[in-house]
Amino acid sequence: MKKKKDYRTPVAVDGQNVAFSHGEFINKQNKRKERFFSYQGLIDLAQALNKNDFRPVIFLPNYWIIAKIMEKNMQNVENPLTLKREIKKLLRKKEIRFLKCKWDADDPLIMKYAYDNKCGIISNDTNFLEHTENYPEEEKLKWKEWLFHNVHQYDYEDGYFKPWNRDLIYHDIEVDYDDIYHEDYILLDGDVDVMFRGDMSNFY
Repeated sequence: MKKKKDYRTPVAVDGQNVAFSHGEFINKQNKRKERFFSYQGLIDLAQALNKNDFRPVIFLPNYWIIAKIMEKNMQNVENPLTLKREIKKLLRKKEIRFLKCKWDADDPLIMKYAYDNKCGIISNDTNFLEHTENYPEEEKLKWKEWLFHNVHQYDYEDGYFKPWNRDLIYHDIEVDYDDIYHEDYILLDGDVDVMFRGDMSNFY
C-alpha cells in the first residue's frame, strides 16, 4: 500500500527545553524544587501541534534513549506505563527523533534540520546564536535574523502548551553556511529500542 503523503507543516521542537520547562511548571504547581524532565510535556506539545495541523519533530540527544535515565525521570509521575505507551506512539510516528550528539550539543543540529526543511523551531532557549560565534560576521548577522523570526517561544496557560505565535510561520531567510554535519545525524528507527531496555552503550 502506498504511504499517504503528510501535508502538515513540520515544526522542529527543542525537546529538552520543552520537557524541562514543563517540569518547572509542574514543580511550581506542586511546590517542589528538584528539576526534572517531563515526558508529559512532550506528549502535550505533540497533541497540541497535531490538533492544529502541524507535524511535530521533537528532537532529543540520544542521552535520553537510556532506559535508566527514563526511569529516573518517571519516579514522580502517577501513570508511568501510560506515559511510556504515549512516548512509544510518538516514536513510531517519528514525532520524536534522537540526535547523535551529547546532551548539550543539540542546538546546532536542530538549527540545521529547521533550516534544511524550512520550518520553525519551538524553544525558549536564547542561546542558539552562540553557536554562530565562529562564523564570518555577515553570516552571523543572517543567522541572527533567521533565529529572530523562526525560533518561536511559548508558555503554559492553565497547564496547556501555548506558543506566543500561534501560526508558527516560517520566514525563508537565506543563510550561506558550511554544512559540517553529516546526513546521518538523526538515529535510525532501530537504534531507539534501547530506550525501553537497560542498555547503557549510548551513555556519554
